[in-house]
Order: sequence, then structure tokens, then C-alpha cells
Amino acid sequence: MEHSLYPVPPRFTVRRLVLMDLAAICTLYGACGRDAPWGTRETLAALFGEGEWWGGFLGGELVVCCACVPARSATPQAAALRGALAPARLPARFLLPPAAMPEGRAFAGRFLSLLGERLWPPCASPEKRLAAAVPVKTGGLLLNGFFEAGFTLFLVRPLAALRPHYLLTPPGLRQPAPGTPNEDAVRRVHIPLADTLAVSRLLEQGFCGTALYDGADGQPALRLERPNPA
Repeated sequence: MEHSLYPVPPRFTVRRLVLMDLAAICTLYGACGRDAPWGTRETLAALFGEGEWWGGFLGGELVVCCACVPARSATPQAAALRGALAPARLPARFLLPPAAMPEGRAFAGRFLSLLGERLWPPCASPEKRLAAAVPVKTGGLLLNGFFEAGFTLFLVRPLAALRPHYLLTPPGLRQPAPGTPNEDAVRRVHIPLADTLAVSRLLEQGFCGTALYDGADGQPALRLERPNPA
């Protein structure tokens, strides 16, 4: 039998979580520190009754997970997100802030893409279906995974304890505006991701965050886009 000189990388799989996975979920959220104020065992367990937990496994170990709940769910997480959005922008469901081990962050894009096949198949109005939240303080590394999966950043809002979160929508919102088929019709700006105030102001002006990249100083920078007036 021939043997490879290189180890076979662990297999990455995604499945719906069950109550028996609660201890592993608590471990991931416990590592998030102050960005997991809802991460008590009781609060995380309650989400099994309100929605669905999904997890990504690397070699059989849970490395990334998140819960998806109805927007009207009676949970502190959903209540905080409802308070951050105008009624007209309230989606049907929330993808709650995820938690991940360092090795799980590299698989965030794949995890969300596989999850999207199950939870948010393409439709005409994705902004009415689901909104996802990612904490600004500790979610920067996960944010790139959301962009890889086609999500678009549309707001920065404080949630519980006045902690800002990125709010994103799944694939479908990046379609060219009617009558603006070419790149000249789209205005693009690039802002350091750490400049949360500038990012928030541009989002309020109608820009959407679409990608992360390394800036000239080696720090993460955010690309934002907005269709130019006709």
C-alpha cells in the first residue's frame, strides 16, 4: 500500500446540532469573552426551542456554529436585533452571532455557503428573509467568511450593552441596479475596517460593504459600493 508524504487534511462537514452538542457550543461561545453576553448555558440551550443550531466540524470536532431563529423569537438576541432595525427592514429570521475556534474561522465562508443551501435558497427579496449579526470587536476574522459566502454588509448597530455589531444580508443584494450595468455606474470607496465610525456613516449613506482585503499598511480594509445616480 502506498502512503502519501503529506497528511490528509481533516474533513469539514456541516450538520444541524442537537442538545447533546450543547457542551461544545458553550465552549465556543465561552471563548468569545465580552462579545458573548448571551452565552450562558441556559440562554444557548433555550435557542434549541426557538430555532435551529448548525455547526461545522473539522475532523469530528465542532469548530464553528451559529443559531437561526425567527425574528419575532422570544430570545434576548432576537430582541436586541429587532431593536436595531426599523420595522420596514425587519427580516423573517435572524442568523445570530456565530462563534468559532481559530481554525474554524478559516472555514467560515464554506460553513455559511453550505448553510445557505439549506436555510436561505435564492429568492427575489433576500433582505426580507434573513439578517446576520457579527460582533465588531471579535468578529473581524469571521466577517471575511461572510463576504466569501456572498453576504453584504448594510449596517453597523449597537446591540446589548451598546456593543456594535455588523449586520449583513445573504447573497442576492449585489445585483446591478436597473440602468447601471457597468462598473462606471458604481462608486467604490475603501476604508480601514478599524474605522468603525467612518464605515457606519457610509453605510447610512447607502453604501454596502462587499469585501475585505489587506490595506497598504497591512491592516484589514473594507470595500464599500453604491450605485451612482443615473
